[in-house]
Amino acid sequence: MSAPTDFGNMPGLTVEEAAGLISHAIVAKPVEISPWWSGPVQAWSDLTRGPAQRLMSRSYRRA
Repeated sequence: MSAPTDFGNMPGLTVEEAAGLISHAIVAKPVEISPWWSGPVQAWSDLTRGPAQRLMSRSYRRA
């Protein structure tokens, strides 16, 4: 069995927020459920994916 992962300062849901999401999922049955901060994180990831991959591939070639 593995130890719990410490995510440090990563945003998370409080008990009340998690209960609200679950309640919403049961009643509304949406196609996708995610916390409020996942949209901006996904957008940032999409915008920086190309430059980050280019940087990593250049660094890998030099090694």
